[in-house]
Formats: sequence, C-alpha cells, structure tokens
Amino acid sequence: MAKLEELQWRGEPLRAKIYFTDAEVYEVYTDTSYTEPRSSSFIKQASFRLSEGNNNVNPLGISSSNTVSLQIYDENDYLNPTNTDSPYYNYLVSGIRMDIEISYNGTVFEPFGTWYITSWGGGFSDGWHSLVTVGASDRLNTIGSLDLPLLRAYSNVQASVLIGDVMNGIGISGSEYTIDSRINSSLMYGVAQGTKVRDFLNNICQILFARVIVDMNGIIRFVPALEAYLNGNELDLTPGNTGSLSSKTNSNINYNKLKVVYLEAGETTRETIINDNSHQLVEGANLITDITFSKKVLSVETVETIHEQTDDNAEVTDITFAAYQDGIQLNITAANGPINSLTISGTGMVVSTTERNVELDLVDASVIGGSTFSFDTKQMMTKADAQQIANKLKQYLIKMSKNIILQGTVLTPKLFTGDTINIGGTGTSYDGSYKVTAIELTIGENYSSNVTLIRL
Repeated sequence: MAKLEELQWRGEPLRAKIYFTDAEVYEVYTDTSYTEPRSSSFIKQASFRLSEGNNNVNPLGISSSNTVSLQIYDENDYLNPTNTDSPYYNYLVSGIRMDIEISYNGTVFEPFGTWYITSWGGGFSDGWHSLVTVGASDRLNTIGSLDLPLLRAYSNVQASVLIGDVMNGIGISGSEYTIDSRINSSLMYGVAQGTKVRDFLNNICQILFARVIVDMNGIIRFVPALEAYLNGNELDLTPGNTGSLSSKTNSNINYNKLKVVYLEAGETTRETIINDNSHQLVEGANLITDITFSKKVLSVETVETIHEQTDDNAEVTDITFAAYQDGIQLNITAANGPINSLTISGTGMVVSTTERNVELDLVDASVIGGSTFSFDTKQMMTKADAQQIANKLKQYLIKMSKNIILQGTVLTPKLFTGDTINIGGTGTSYDGSYKVTAIELTIGENYSSNVTLIRL
C-alpha cells in the first residue's frame, strides 16, 4: 500500500484521446498550453462517478460501470452529432473508445481510465455553437451484457477457477483481470447462474462478499467488499483537509432479520441424463449443441447412439463430447450416408438438492418497520457454510448501513475506490480508518471531490 504524500489537487491537467479509428484520434486537454498545434479547443469540465457498485437495489450490491461526462469546447464543432460537415460525423456513435490521462508532474501523462462513449450532445445559443457533452462508461456494463460462455461442470472448485473460466470464455486474458486472494474460497458445486455474464458476476460477488471494478489502468479487479485493496493508496487526513464531514445511515438497509437460502445436496446417483431422438445425422461430421440437462449433473460417463439399419449400411464411426454445466456438446461422425432416425442416450452422476435456509436476528436494527433480508445463494452448500455466510452477512449489513461522507474537498485525484483514508485529530467519533467506496470527482475550471467511506 502506497502512502500518498500529496493530499490535495495541484492543478493536474487531463488529456482525452477519442479513437475514431486507429489513425484518426481526436485529442483535447483541460489546459490549452499542451495542445500542439495550438488550438482553442479544451475540456471545460470532466465529471467522474466512481463506485464499487450499485447498492440502491440490493444491499449486497450489483456490478455497474464507472462513468464520466466531459464538457468540451470544440472550436470547429466537430463533435456535435448533428454536424454533417464534421469529418467524424459517421463515427459519432456509441462504443467509441476514449482514453483519459492525467499528468501529476506536468510532463508525463498516466492512465485515468479507458472509457467507451455512450452519448454525444451539442447545441447552439447566443449566435454560436455550445459546449459538446460526451458521456462514457468503463467496459464493465458491456462485459455484463455478453452471453455466459459454456462452462464445465465441477464440484469443490475454487472461486478463482470459476471466475477465470468465465473471463477466459468471453475472451478476456489473464493479464486483463485480477482476483484478490482474500475472496478466494472453495465452492461445493461451482454454478454460474443466469444467461448473461452480469448474472454470474452479481451472484459470485454476493456469495464472496466481493466487488468487481475496472481500475484506471483498465484492469478488471475482483476485490473484497469490506477491506481495502491490497495495492491501494493510503491517505492521512487531519481536520484542516477533510472538508465537510457528515455521517448517514443507508435507508436501503432496513432489516431486523436475515435469511440465507441455499441448496442442500442429497444423494449422488448414476442416472440416465440424455435420452434424445430429435436429431438426424448427415454423412461426415455433425455438431450437436442443443441438448441440455434437466438435473444437476456432476459428470457424464457414457454417451451412446442407436439407429435402424439403412439401405447404405450407414453407421456412427466416432463420438466425442464435452460436458458443460447445463448441457453437452457432441461431435458425431457418420459414414456410408445419412442417418435419419437416431437415439442418443447417456448416463452420468446426478446429485439431488433440497432448498434450505438459516436465519439470524439483527441486533441494533430497525425496531419498527424492519423486514427480513433474504439472500438466495442459488448454490449447493452445507448448513455450516450457509451459517458462515449468514454470520458474514450480518457483519456486512452493519458495516454498510453507516457511511461517512467527505464533501467539497480538494483531495488528490490519485484517490480511488478501495483506498484507505485515516482521519485523526478531530477528537470525535470520526477518527479512524476508512475504505473509500465511492467518489464524485469534478476536474476543470473548478475542482471538487465528494468521497463516501465505510469504517474498516
């Protein structure tokens, strides 16, 4: 953890690079003295909303992208989406990449996020074109919208392996994501819930009490929800530089009881898991991908085919398969003509499940109007594991229900979610160590930073 010696903003300039094509890059700064050749275009204001996720819908949080909004004075009005004379007119669409960089020494620019543009806006007033507004977000929402890849069925799997298989399955290499070792644990049965990657991210992070964020270098990071990041920064503040301090309770956390729902594993038996007669084979190679399982299958042991004799004596000469969590992919080779009447059967190990739950009362919780927070893990586990999750969830809700807000500060733009802030010298209950969970940051003609904290 690096100690930040510079506590406040020192007028660090920003640079935005908008990549319309590899060769066509639009570049603009908050400080026009950096522009070569000289230009009067500049970034009037950059507003960042950085957070570890959205806790408004679910106290456990759901994954969501960080966002930025730029107000740009463009001397030629080229970024106005209605300007048909702009050389970028056909490129003013969603999904364009934008790199934002910052210089802490006035010379070298460092990454300040890789963003993907979601909106363009222009205008006209007082006889001249107005500022252009460019909205963008990091790639987390885009990744979440992807279809969940096919995953192997596994038991007693490390969470890091399951996460890695999903990331690799959507084309994200090992150098593009990190998993904090403190959230890694063994899952009795690694199930990826839902059909979209966001479904998986939300489920696995909630079970692990983790968050998934994209850092300023564009790296996807799986991190603990209640602990500072291992490679985060640390900032020591005294009453002179905290800005306005306030505390508040989270009205979204209004519970006096919690319930953890889980699946209790029953007997493991060998059963028929495939009985399909809906396919025909052509001569040569056949790929079948639409056979799904109706049970929780731990392994596939045999796959066989049966068919009637044909006039050409057609036959199946080879079968290979790959089993996934919800089905199987078959490669079947037929020789001597097509096979129009085919039965595919298979056996495997199946586990039965029963829905169970554990409950806990929350002390120091809502007395009147409180409700039960129900967390459906959607995972097979033991009662002891579910009880452990309930105990952790109890501590989590207590921590997340109380926030500290630093308002109107000019704290350094190096500050990021997951960093540690130590407040001392106030002689009040505010003294202590905190984790940064959200930042609203404005850089431009004016500078301000509002920081949300939870106590460590």
